[in-house]
Amino acid sequence: MSAPEPNAQQPTPAPPPEAGPPSPPKSIAQAPPPPPLLQPLPILSDTSCPHLEAALDQIVAQYETVVTWAARVSLRKPGDLAAEPPTKRRRVQHPSCVKCGFSISSPWLCLECSLSACWSGPTSHILAHLREAGHNFAVEARTGSLWCNACETIILSRFLDNTHVTSQRAVEEAATVFHVDGKKRREPYRGIAPGQPQPAGESVPCSFRKGLLNLGNTCYMNSVLQSLLANPLLKNNMLADRHNAKACGTTLCIPCEFDKLFAELYEQSTEAAIAPATMLQSLWHISREVNGYGQHDAHEAFIALINGMHLHWRGSLPNSNACQCVIHTLFDGQLQSEVRCCNCNRGGRTVDPVLDLSLSIDASISTLDGCLKRYTRVEKLDARTCPDCNTLAEATRQLSIRRLPSVLYIQLKRFEQRNSEKTVKIETPIRFPSVLDMQSYVTKHDGTIDDETHSPLNTGPHKMYEYDLAAVICHEGSLDTGHYIAFTRTNDEWYRYDDDKCAISSAVCASIC
Repeated sequence: MSAPEPNAQQPTPAPPPEAGPPSPPKSIAQAPPPPPLLQPLPILSDTSCPHLEAALDQIVAQYETVVTWAARVSLRKPGDLAAEPPTKRRRVQHPSCVKCGFSISSPWLCLECSLSACWSGPTSHILAHLREAGHNFAVEARTGSLWCNACETIILSRFLDNTHVTSQRAVEEAATVFHVDGKKRREPYRGIAPGQPQPAGESVPCSFRKGLLNLGNTCYMNSVLQSLLANPLLKNNMLADRHNAKACGTTLCIPCEFDKLFAELYEQSTEAAIAPATMLQSLWHISREVNGYGQHDAHEAFIALINGMHLHWRGSLPNSNACQCVIHTLFDGQLQSEVRCCNCNRGGRTVDPVLDLSLSIDASISTLDGCLKRYTRVEKLDARTCPDCNTLAEATRQLSIRRLPSVLYIQLKRFEQRNSEKTVKIETPIRFPSVLDMQSYVTKHDGTIDDETHSPLNTGPHKMYEYDLAAVICHEGSLDTGHYIAFTRTNDEWYRYDDDKCAISSAVCASIC
């Protein structure tokens, strides 16, 4: 996959109304000029979406216009509206959905016609518009999340992320008045130089890091919740108001509970631990495997939680084969299994959807890379009758990742059966990288991977296959009893969550290879 030509000379987009959704250029000709932007970055091919790669030159200007408008609106103070004349006061109201008419604080906008619509509730009006109009891209104004209707997923692009950050920074710099020598006047923005003395400031509590109370052997649920709450992609989806607990009439609803948890997580008035009682009740309601106050498996809790999210959204879809829920947007991948006859070298392939990878370990494996190589190695199967050559011959089977998900969830199966029916926990320590390169385990263009070198022949940017380590869940104890803790990364710092206790920790760094 070749990179598009840099677009360093792209025209400056026309500015939108200061507090309304972007409109066609003819309606905003009298708007004030936008704040000066930083030097634009070259457009790079850093996404696995072919539709975005082909249309990036056409949509980047409108994308920048939308996120710049959202940044301006976010800087408005509550008293700004009352101080403005009535003619302008009407323009600063939140935009409304063109389908249902409700006012929305975080709108989705079509990048091809500037239509604004909502995504909350069981139906998505922005998706309905994209299907009816044949348009492909929509952006959530506040977070800058980009939806590709052809791929039916939120698209990740480092270039658009940089555009979002650059636009926000430019708006903040233009709106900031610095005080110099006791006089109020505009000064150019200056970064903080290393070692430069800074005036003393007031400490602001970081309330987005809160523990979860143990409600009775619920550490298995708390550790999974902390890893999901720390996921930036899930956070962007939930904060984009794709599900509103106040507008949902469903009882014991997992998406509602996540919406409430994110609201409590960002509540600035308290740093107290959160009691996820209704989340626990909802989890018990949808899963018998983790029902009751006994000790349960964290992986079973993870599966139950994501199934609860998926089932709520799937029930509202007109096409049951095209799931657009948050879970499939983040975790959905494809696993290929190829079986070949050793006599005629022909065979068949099957492709199955997967939401996680379960890797076996043994005493001879000490790294995550070793677990993945074992998972994708060629296995010999017993002799069978080949349907192609009609002979009894041995066969081989090999697994490979047909399509990588946006978020890769890996479970290490730390149990094995010994002495007939006795199951024991495997205590072998496994080291893992801070950046995991999955390119060696992805299906090649001919449908296989090289079992000797694990060298795939896929084309495309190398960054497409890399995953940054975001969270680790650990179990302390034996197979039947123990305790779960979670480690999550925020701004390059690791935090240890032991139920209601949260602290900076470097324990994960000791396991990174």
